[in-house]
Amino acid sequence: VPLDERYKRELAIEFRNTVEAVIYGTGLTALVQGLMLFVVMFIAGVPHALVWAAVGAVMALVPLVGSALV
Repeated sequence: VPLDERYKRELAIEFRNTVEAVIYGTGLTALVQGLMLFVVMFIAGVPHALVWAAVGAVMALVPLVGSALV
């Protein structure tokens, strides 16, 4: 990349910060969705609500379709 070294460093730092934010944001969103799913299933009396909530949290990590499935 034909850039000055300081710009390369700044670009690398910004890229790293953006990737970390996306990963943490996605993980936190999946965790909250799993928790909400557990509460709703528990109140509704669904058997094995914790297992299904864990499956829902993992599915929420799948890009594009995961959150829609939950």
